Amino acid sequence: LLFNLVYAFAFFYIFFNGWSEFVYIYYVLSCYWAVATNYYVFYLISANLAANCYFLEGTDYLPKNPLWESVKRSTTKTFGSASFAGFIAAVMSTLRKIAERMMKQKNGVMAIIGLILYCILCILQMIFKHVSRYGLFYVTVYNIPFLEGSRRFMELSVKKFITTFFTESIIGLSLTFNSLIFG
Repeated sequence: LLFNLVYAFAFFYIFFNGWSEFVYIYYVLSCYWAVATNYYVFYLISANLAANCYFLEGTDYLPKNPLWESVKRSTTKTFGSASFAGFIAAVMSTLRKIAERMMKQKNGVMAIIGLILYCILCILQMIFKHVSRYGLFYVTVYNIPFLEGSRRFMELSVKKFITTFFTESIIGLSLTFNSLIFG
């Protein structure tokens, strides 16, 4: 709550004193970065806790206090990955905010460019949210960097998509031929 109040005061101060747009963009970026990093740290804590309980239950490797171990690991070893993912999400959110402001301009060309950018950024944010969620799970389970975890997830997703696509195509084709042959 205090965090939100400080940033709200800073936004109003910048806006009403007529400071540069770059200062406004910096504060928007830093606000989004702090919120996204906090979100990803809590996600890492819960993912690490779930992984510990699922994979290590009934073994000698399960920590005595899995929650505390998850908090320690997420705020030390894997904090950089959460921060990096938060930075990427913050940059996209900031660009989206800029595109929203462009859409509200009276200049028709700028409004159309803002609309196109807004649509592209919405799609990119949805893709990034999906990839980062599974990439961060790889980070917490396998203790690898964020980009490597995201790469592994995308590699697995593409292989699974191609396999599913071809399997469904072959099954659909064979069912079509069966219905044509056997009526």
